[in-house]
Amino acid sequence: SEFNGYANSEDAPIGVKSNSSHFAISLEENSGTETWQIGVDAAGDLNFHNSTSATPSVSINDDGYVGINTNTTTAPLTIKSPANAEAIHIVGRSDDIGQIIFFEADGSTNLARVDARNNVFNVQSNAAIPMTLGTSSTARVTVETNGDLTIEDGNLVVGTAGHGIDFS
Repeated sequence: SEFNGYANSEDAPIGVKSNSSHFAISLEENSGTETWQIGVDAAGDLNFHNSTSATPSVSINDDGYVGINTNTTTAPLTIKSPANAEAIHIVGRSDDIGQIIFFEADGSTNLARVDARNNVFNVQSNAAIPMTLGTSSTARVTVETNGDLTIEDGNLVVGTAGHGIDFS
């Protein structure tokens, strides 16, 4: 490894060059049983490796995309779930609400949200836009902004254990 091993007009005052395994810094727990390696790979991605894992635990590519448990980032945040494990675990706020909120690109308008509480699961369009359920990139059911429920294509089927439709 080289410390300040390279210099040109673009370098910071201190430079650390990665080794052939793309590790530049190794941080070791006091007993030596756990380590983290930090380095830059040949593609210029910043990677954080736990112990001797070949796949980075966290990767940040040149576009600023972050990968967790993967270095193949196809979106601003890509999370790869290990076998038989949850990919995302959302822990509720102090009022026990787990929430995902979707905004317009400029962050000015709250478009939709998903709330999970101990007694209700809510998917809600907050702007004046319809909410759709779809398959194969096609809208199948739409909740219109006036509250109407539209089946775009197909039939309303009551299963064999169903009890019909109650209009009361």
